[in-house]
Amino acid sequence: ARPQSPPPYCDKQLYEVQASSPEHKALSRELATKSVVLLKNRGQILPLTPSIKRIALLGSACDAAHDLHQLFSSWDQGDYYVLGGSGRVVGVDAVSIRAGLHSHCS
Repeated sequence: ARPQSPPPYCDKQLYEVQASSPEHKALSRELATKSVVLLKNRGQILPLTPSIKRIALLGSACDAAHDLHQLFSSWDQGDYYVLGGSGRVVGVDAVSIRAGLHSHCS
């Protein structure tokens, strides 16, 4: 059999990465487990209403830009809303957490 070669304009190093090794799968499982956040609806705060006066948003992802020009410039680009790669789906109307909360609670 003829050896596979990367598609044109593909970063050969990325093309040859083995991302489904047992070690990568274990790391993915660990990261997914540690990143799960359970939300408790204490005091029946949810759903949010306009009467909410203050809410804390922490981290840069809360108001991250969704740069379509950058995402379409190369197949391996990503942001907080889209992972880079050949199987990605780019939503043209992504709304940041801050913008969504501002829209709903103003």
